[in-house]
Amino acid sequence: MTNLSLCGLSENWLLKECGHQHWMALANHFNLNLPSFSGELFQSENNATVYAAFISATISNAKLQCIQENDTFEISTELVKAGRSKFYSVQKIKKDNALIAEVELISTLVSRKESGNNQSVYRVNTSDNNQAISESNPALNNRIHELLQLSKSLKVNSLTSWCELSFNSTSEKNKDTPYPYRHQPYQRQSYRYQPCPHSDFNGADFLYFANFQRIADQAEWYYLNLQNKHERNQLWLTHNRQVSYYKNINLGDTLTYALVEGFENSGTKTTKMSVYRESDGDRIADILTQKQQVDAHHYRWTN
Repeated sequence: MTNLSLCGLSENWLLKECGHQHWMALANHFNLNLPSFSGELFQSENNATVYAAFISATISNAKLQCIQENDTFEISTELVKAGRSKFYSVQKIKKDNALIAEVELISTLVSRKESGNNQSVYRVNTSDNNQAISESNPALNNRIHELLQLSKSLKVNSLTSWCELSFNSTSEKNKDTPYPYRHQPYQRQSYRYQPCPHSDFNGADFLYFANFQRIADQAEWYYLNLQNKHERNQLWLTHNRQVSYYKNINLGDTLTYALVEGFENSGTKTTKMSVYRESDGDRIADILTQKQQVDAHHYRWTN
């Protein structure tokens, strides 16, 4: 039951599990029994602890509603080196040999210059002699490059489209239109969230990568209920999602989730959210999501 949500396999649980599988595969890459990264192999200052921080998480063609109570499914994981400090993994979730979702994660090795200060994080290289994936697998090389370029384009605001969403489409004349505005860009909204140390941070004292997605769904539910309470009988299930991470926060900081762009048409909703930390106003992540609509009553919904 812990890996299910209202409508099927929990997306948040899935990201957590895939993150765990990525870390264990990374430990195996370095011939370690556990993902404890320190020592001469990891070139951090003063031999500080090194962590595998995710910079990209991608969920593709998800049909998580296909997994229900007591179902059996499997997750397979493949990890490759994608640079001096970067590693890429692809995880395929299957039920009865049918692909239910594909999760791709890219991590980079980081450490802190100041203990306890997540704003002092810097990238760490390794003396690992294993080579990054080479031209022997051009398709995989191209996919890794595509995902890295996607995150780069998001970060510098040069991405023009993703799935069915074209960016920079919200005009001044309709930006104040009540949410949601059918078949047109959504009103820009913001949602403030105070992360909790007991549920949002991980053992390495970082805001956990999977919780960026969870808070995004919480923000979206807030937007939906803000002006259109009758929409609560409709649920939206993730079909595709891209989370690009740039920075992290310290305990006590507050997040703002800003709905930047959104488009809804024919039972499909695509949105872009940007995540800011309030301590310095820096944008720390961008989240692209494409969801498909289902009838909440079908999943035993009650008001």
